[in-house]
Amino acid sequence: MRYKIAVVTTEYMQTHIKACLAKLDLDCDFSIYLYDPSDDLYEIYRSIPDGVAGIMTSGNRFARAIQENAPGDDRVIVPLALDDAALHRLFWHLQRKSGKLLEPGRIYCDFLERMHISVEEFLAEDYGGSLTRAMNMEREEEPGENLQLSEMMQYRKLLAVWKTGEFDTIVTRFSGLIPLLREQGVEVKLAVSLTPQNREELDRLFAVGAELGVPVHVDTYMMPAGRERSLPFDQQARLSPEEAARGRVRAFLLAMGPESFLEFAARHLM
Repeated sequence: MRYKIAVVTTEYMQTHIKACLAKLDLDCDFSIYLYDPSDDLYEIYRSIPDGVAGIMTSGNRFARAIQENAPGDDRVIVPLALDDAALHRLFWHLQRKSGKLLEPGRIYCDFLERMHISVEEFLAEDYGGSLTRAMNMEREEEPGENLQLSEMMQYRKLLAVWKTGEFDTIVTRFSGLIPLLREQGVEVKLAVSLTPQNREELDRLFAVGAELGVPVHVDTYMMPAGRERSLPFDQQARLSPEEAARGRVRAFLLAMGPESFLEFAARHLM
């Protein structure tokens, strides 16, 4: 028997989630339900058929809101976990963007701030557990039924933070707010760490970036995750040097286009 699973996420996350689910090759049928800040999440929940065995969400606030609005639903409703190692890699990448070292204090991360953890502390200290566990234990300030209100409050907060000029980069878990932030002149990009699990999705990721009108940055190098350092290389979530080089060149080609890439290759790679 194949179980039916509903996945509630946003437009910016759906391609990545679809790729991850395909790689897992689970004995389940997945259906994607897209949420937008202007939508009523409970209406999305009501559109999920009774025959669906469980619901996955790309944020614990989605899971909490559904649970609070449908307390009688005995189906499993779980949020996807955060990848602490991937977040480490993202921060290190942001620090060295544009060929210069960016101060960690110039990076604002809304979900770290919520837990009173600075980017510097996250990178340098053991803060006592995974982000997913910490965020699940953290009690939400707004009840689930006010999800739309809380998202608009977060939108105003992020916009205010950006306008202070104190930060060069904002990292947010509220991917549904990206179109609204872009309308206000906040620069947005899609950052991707290339791994054995998503390397075949590179062309699709650039297609999504083109469709959404946002640049795509691909990071092909990563430090080994702490949980993997005792494992053989072929069991780690990293590309081999040769695969990383091929991915890097492919990313250059997709970002520049064939003509510009040939000019770039003639100057720098030949």
